[in-house]
Amino acid sequence: MIKECMDNKIKRIAPPEFWRFVFIIYVCFFHFEEDVYDGACILANAGYLGVDFFLLISGFAVSYSYRRKPIESPLRYAFNKAKKIYPDFLFTIIVMFLLWLIYESTDLLSVLNHIYECRLQYFLVNAFIWTRFETGPLWFLSYWLVGIIVLAFVLKKKSLFVVGGFAISFMSWHFYYRGLLQDDLVVPQFLWSVRLIRCVSEVIIGAMAYELTERLKCIQLSSLGKIVFSAFEILVILYVMTIMSHSGRNRADYFVCVGFVVIIIMSFWRQTWVSKLLDNSCSQFLGTLSLPIYLYHPFCIRLSDIYCHNNSHKFVMYIALFGGIIITSFLFHLFVERYFSRLLKAICHKMIIRA
Repeated sequence: MIKECMDNKIKRIAPPEFWRFVFIIYVCFFHFEEDVYDGACILANAGYLGVDFFLLISGFAVSYSYRRKPIESPLRYAFNKAKKIYPDFLFTIIVMFLLWLIYESTDLLSVLNHIYECRLQYFLVNAFIWTRFETGPLWFLSYWLVGIIVLAFVLKKKSLFVVGGFAISFMSWHFYYRGLLQDDLVVPQFLWSVRLIRCVSEVIIGAMAYELTERLKCIQLSSLGKIVFSAFEILVILYVMTIMSHSGRNRADYFVCVGFVVIIIMSFWRQTWVSKLLDNSCSQFLGTLSLPIYLYHPFCIRLSDIYCHNNSHKFVMYIALFGGIIITSFLFHLFVERYFSRLLKAICHKMIIRA
C-alpha cells in the first residue's frame, strides 16, 4: 500500500503549488504598499512572510524529490537550481537598471557605479559577504541557494532531525526576539548572518514537514475525520491570511510560519475539502508562475510607483497590479526564459568553453 501511495505522488502536487502562488502574491502586494502607498497597510502588512512560505515549501520539495531520486552531489544539485533561475534573474536586473536609467533623474555614470556596487548579487554569492547594496526584493535568492546546498548535505548524511532540532530552536529564538532584529536596530554585518541562518533553518524545517507528511499520507480518514481536518485547515488558512493582512513584524509571525507548515502538510495530504478543491491543473499552472512573478514583480511595481504614486483608487490599483504581474510574468516566462537562456548559454560557451 505504501508503494502504491508513493507511485501516485511522483508528479508535482497541485494544492501546495496554489498556496505558493497565493503567498508570492502577498509579497508583491507588500512591496506595492511600501513603494506606491508609502507603507500604508491595505491587504498585506505582513506580506514579507510570503518569502518564509517559499523557503519552507522549497525544503519540502527538495526532500520530496530526494525520496524518489537521491542527490548524488549537493553542489551539483544547487548548481542545476541556479542554472534554471539565473537567466530570468539576470534579465530582471537588466530591465530594472534600464528602467532606473530611463525614468530616474540620474546619469549613466551613477547607474554603472551602482551596478559595480551590486556585483556580488549578480553571481548569487552575497549570502557569504555583507554588502550595503541590495537589488530590492531579490536579495534572498542567494540565501535560498545556500539553504538548498545545506539541506542536500543534511539529507545525504541522514541527519535531518538532528540539524532540524537546531533549526527549530533558532527560529523560536529569532521570533521571540523579533522586535530586536529589525534592520534599523541591528548592525548590518550581524543582520545578514541572521537572514542566512533563518533561510537555511526554514528550508530544513520544510524538509522535516515532508518527513512528517510521509507518515500521514497513507492514513485514510473517515467522514467525520475529513470534516474535523477540513474545518481545522480552513481555520488555519483564515488565521494566516488575517495576520498577514493586518499585523506585521511581531511575535505573531512565528505562529504564521507554523500555520504555513500546517497548510503545506494538509495540502500535500489531499484528504480535506480545500485540498481536493485545489487539486487541478490550474493550481499547478499558477504554481509554475510563482518564481517568475517574484522575479518580475519589481518591474510592474516600479512602473506603478512612477505613474500612480498614492493613487486614490486603491483597490482598482490592486486589481490592475495583480493582472499586470500575471500577464507580465507569463509572457516573460514564456519568451524570455527560453531565448535569453539560449543567448546566455551561447555567450558562456563562446567565451569560457571551447567546443
